[in-house]
Amino acid sequence: QIILVNCDKITIENQFMSDTDIGIELLKTDNCNIRNIEFSDNNLYGIYLRQSFTNKINGNTISNNDIGVFLDNSFNNKIIGNKISGNKGLGIHLQGESSVNNKIYKNNFINNGENAFDTGINIYDDIKFGNYWDDYREKYPDAKRNLMKPWTWKTRYKIPGGFNWDLAPLIKQWPNSVSIDVSRN
Repeated sequence: QIILVNCDKITIENQFMSDTDIGIELLKTDNCNIRNIEFSDNNLYGIYLRQSFTNKINGNTISNNDIGVFLDNSFNNKIIGNKISGNKGLGIHLQGESSVNNKIYKNNFINNGENAFDTGINIYDDIKFGNYWDDYREKYPDAKRNLMKPWTWKTRYKIPGGFNWDLAPLIKQWPNSVSIDVSRN
């Protein structure tokens, strides 16, 4: 278990979190990176952010918890490229009037009790790519592919709890990929 309180610019990576109340908790903690961590098996929460801002959660496997990711009055965080699966309650839960402007995209939501619940105002795509939702075809059986962006569905995906939508839901799971910079030399 890792708990950060009133911290800034911390990177947490390459860990395995299991059998605890909260795998990683950030309270009033900003500008941190949580990456390449496996949150699995019997955590109440995989990741819990409270009153925390501008953090990045990417490239993690968050599975078999009660709630995968929970944001409480936290804003301007990025949740990108995670596999969020098999969580008994919710894959991701955002609550509180201050849970706004969080960016959630390129994640795979698979076999959660409910994939998402959000009472704030947040962003579930980067215009080009949204998230993969395993219950998409069940909710939108008549949906068609977007001809302008053939990797996405034309019908947007409603996030329960408020007024949020994934405007570019993915047809297939987002691949685990690595970006590299190649110089001309």
